[in-house]
Amino acid sequence: SDLVDFRTLLSGNDADIKYLGLSSQEARQMLIDKYGKRSRHLLTNEELIDFVAHVNGLAKKKWNPNPDDCPF
Repeated sequence: SDLVDFRTLLSGNDADIKYLGLSSQEARQMLIDKYGKRSRHLLTNEELIDFVAHVNGLAKKKWNPNPDDCPF
């Protein structure tokens, strides 16, 4: 199994949350709604990877809401 650097994962997740303009309360509510947990530290490895991917996907959509219109 691949070794995941969770510090790097969390750092990137923090950046995505900030980019999306989410407050810590809003990010916490996302965790509660999706996993029933109040902190990323309470997530399993699989849940954490899923949450990071979910938030990163939201950030990418904000950055480029219409990827089909991208010329490159």
